[in-house]
Amino acid sequence: MIIDADGHYTPEFHFNEKWFIDYRNRKNNAFSDAEVRVTELAEIGVDKQVLNPMGPSLGLLYNMDASTASMVMRRYNDFMRDLSTRYECFEYNIWLPLQSVDASLYEIDRLLDSDYFGIHVSDMPYWGFIPSMNLFWDKISKLGVPWYSHFTFASDTIILDQHIPSEFADLQELWKHDTWKFSLASIILGNVIDNYPDFKIIIAERDINWIKDFRETLVNRGFKDPMPYLQNNFWFTIEPESETFIDDAKYIGFDRLLFATDWPHEFDAGGANSMEDTRTVQQLNISDSDKEKIFFGNYYTAKNKFRN
Repeated sequence: MIIDADGHYTPEFHFNEKWFIDYRNRKNNAFSDAEVRVTELAEIGVDKQVLNPMGPSLGLLYNMDASTASMVMRRYNDFMRDLSTRYECFEYNIWLPLQSVDASLYEIDRLLDSDYFGIHVSDMPYWGFIPSMNLFWDKISKLGVPWYSHFTFASDTIILDQHIPSEFADLQELWKHDTWKFSLASIILGNVIDNYPDFKIIIAERDINWIKDFRETLVNRGFKDPMPYLQNNFWFTIEPESETFIDDAKYIGFDRLLFATDWPHEFDAGGANSMEDTRTVQQLNISDSDKEKIFFGNYYTAKNKFRN
């Protein structure tokens, strides 16, 4: 079994005519076809694929009017739920309009019986410094639903009741061009995991070659060591073609790694090796048990660790 923990799908669904025309134009009328995708999965050598929204082009952004976002969200989640029901090779991440925590909590309740993997979120906002998210952290931690933090555009951020403590100002400045690192740090330094120890986080499309430096940066500045959190609550999608991959994997642990192709993205860092990712892992000089962890074992652990 080989599970691709990061694929993308462009669904052809309607919200209203104006919205659909804008969406169709952003996508150049190029929507995904399920039967074609099944063929593509065979070509890249995977058995199951987690489907993510293409947020900016789909229009699922945190700057959208909360009421409109809630309605579009429901259409999107229902479409992906139906798709994954019809095709066993597809799983999916839901999207929530987190500019409205209440609407997001309601959607979680509405989809309680749905077998999605996680909640697709932008990795730009400083989530750990938003107190109004506490109800949300509590709910998904108890359900065991992964928080799936994915690479996105810098503009996909959010302002609720965010408050960044002054002691983190230098760190924020240091990572002003790597906002996602400060977003990640906010979850650890903002005590989200301390308060909700069952909180599960997927870091997608960022690889693992930054983790050692991330840790040293925090520790050298007197902040808490992130490794106990990273090695217990986090999983990371990988780029196995990296020259330092095996050393990086040993540093964080093979039980933290998720296989991913970023299909059908072929021209960015996440998808540059997508046609070869399966063979790349198969040819790595690591044990068969570690390959199994990467290909499917860690995925099921992340999905099922707390969920009944």
